[in-house]
Amino acid sequence: MQQVESETFLLAQVKQIAEAILYMFGEEHCEVLIHDFRQPDHPIIWIGGHLTGRHVGGAMSQIGLEMLAQGDEARARINYTVQTDDGKRLKASMVPLRNAEGQVFAALCLKFDITPLLSLEHLLHHWLSSDETSPPVSNVHYSDSSADVAQAILDDVVHQRGLRHPPLDAAGRIALMRALQQHGFFGIRRAVPILADYLQLSRASIYHYLKQVSPQQSGALLEGEE
Repeated sequence: MQQVESETFLLAQVKQIAEAILYMFGEEHCEVLIHDFRQPDHPIIWIGGHLTGRHVGGAMSQIGLEMLAQGDEARARINYTVQTDDGKRLKASMVPLRNAEGQVFAALCLKFDITPLLSLEHLLHHWLSSDETSPPVSNVHYSDSSADVAQAILDDVVHQRGLRHPPLDAAGRIALMRALQQHGFFGIRRAVPILADYLQLSRASIYHYLKQVSPQQSGALLEGEE
């Protein structure tokens, strides 16, 4: 008798929680119900919302029957997705309720209709997607100072290439300069002294390497310094 009273009290508390959830999310988009496993032929003892079209005294779904069959070994099923016969997509969770002895005697079931959100997701994907040939979004440094922009490009390329130290051999320096050229680095007038400082070389050495990368670019930079 005491166990029945304890279970009844717990169900009353869970009902208050269920009502709060339903009020918070709205009956149009949410369904909350309580199953009483002690009466498996008509287990729904409380329901709010009508996403599944069931009523008090109605039957359990396959998932509810699986939990009932698990007995006291039942575990909560959280955040799974189901589709109703009329095509609604629902996110759902089902939590077993235990008495003081740890016996599963009921379950709280939550369902939320995500069908409208899936339509919105499709629309947002269409709006936010770009051509497959478009380059990926990358960090861009904005500044009034061309030297700051040049330094940012150099830092990005060094990071992308995984360079912990300035390359010491000619091949490594030329490879770095080719990568910088692809990023428009040498289109910045103050780029050469910034690179010279990083590589710890003279400007003349930078121009020497740059001639091997792009003779035209080297000539343009030299003219700009004159």
